[in-house]
Amino acid sequence: MRVKRVMQTYRSPRRMLNHLMKKMEMPRRAETLHYFPTKVTIETGNICNLRCPLCPTGTNETKVTKGLLTFERFKQIIHQLGPTMETLDFFDWGEPFLNKDLLQMVRYTTHRYPHVRVVVSSNLNIPRFSEIGAEEVVRSGLGHLILSVDGATQAVYEKYRVGGRLEEVLRNIRWIVSAKRRLRSATPTMVWNFLVFRHNEHEVDQARAMARELQVGFTAGMMRTDCGEEIFLPMEERLKRDGDWVPENPRYSQYTHEQLSHRVQDCAKPWTTVAINWDGDVVPCGSVYDCKTYNYGNIFQQSFREIWNGERYRLARRALASRATGTHTVCETCKQNGFPLYT
Repeated sequence: MRVKRVMQTYRSPRRMLNHLMKKMEMPRRAETLHYFPTKVTIETGNICNLRCPLCPTGTNETKVTKGLLTFERFKQIIHQLGPTMETLDFFDWGEPFLNKDLLQMVRYTTHRYPHVRVVVSSNLNIPRFSEIGAEEVVRSGLGHLILSVDGATQAVYEKYRVGGRLEEVLRNIRWIVSAKRRLRSATPTMVWNFLVFRHNEHEVDQARAMARELQVGFTAGMMRTDCGEEIFLPMEERLKRDGDWVPENPRYSQYTHEQLSHRVQDCAKPWTTVAINWDGDVVPCGSVYDCKTYNYGNIFQQSFREIWNGERYRLARRALASRATGTHTVCETCKQNGFPLYT
């Protein structure tokens, strides 16, 4: 049986108007917007089964409440943003597959809003995964699956993906690839994303060859300093603390002298994207870990339209457009600390 993907190639009047208003208002950095973001991150939960050292979830940071997004609450979000969004990322501060409703959310999105490209990023250490589970992933309509695998051998892999089992991850990849073949499905496209650190940079070529053998794509991604603190500390301070993780090969580092000399000077995210925490807190991007403290509103307490053009979002846009200081927004804090390089 072949799994068909019916993609909506036309733009509805609402999506066309959204695109037009974005094209008009974003270049002039308007504070009040008459369009919705086309790229949306919805966190399915901030719980993870691994203990990655540069991730606040992995280090068991206790400043935030842990939990999982329910399917019913997910529908409250998607009904507001689905008609105009183009990409939906189901990941942020946790492992998406730990939420038992994940594939139900994916199926609901791809059925109701077939124009939306759905992306999941996973460490693929999935509890009780099976060949049947692999078929469910393929049948869900998931468009893109990012595989976070930072090593070609168990000894190297587990130095960062603490608690992970490389053998199980590779087995799960094979099961999904096999399910795609059986179901004659082109999706999800799968990419092995190998974050390059100092301890694993010697395994990049080996991992690339393994990805080729598995018939999945491969990218050598650039590591980041402590993800929970990077927008709150100057770059120099972050590098002093986390410098031992930075790879020596400049090809795989975003912290070279050249990169640091040509820093990103602007951020368009408050005009283009949004991240929604599992409990409804809305923040301008996925870099904000403590959403309870730094959110711009809560989508379960007010409409997204009210949040998107609320006072905190407008102050943040004003700060990034260099028209104000002292806004006390997380966007201004990030700007004052020099913006992370990946922005």
